[in-house]
Amino acid sequence: MAALVWLLIPLVGVLIAGVWSIVASRRMTGARGADDTAGVRRHQAFREAMERPVRGADGLG
Repeated sequence: MAALVWLLIPLVGVLIAGVWSIVASRRMTGARGADDTAGVRRHQAFREAMERPVRGADGLG
């Protein structure tokens, strides 16, 4: 009987982790997570700024 209890502990842990992952993924895809256009725009602006050549930093331009 004690062996069954020790086998149930990891099983309960797996079930709790599965429920938590479902709840966490639903929370991320809600109103806040699905509409990330502002973050995408900021990232694109950053990439464009990094791709522009630097003028005058090395004395050549």
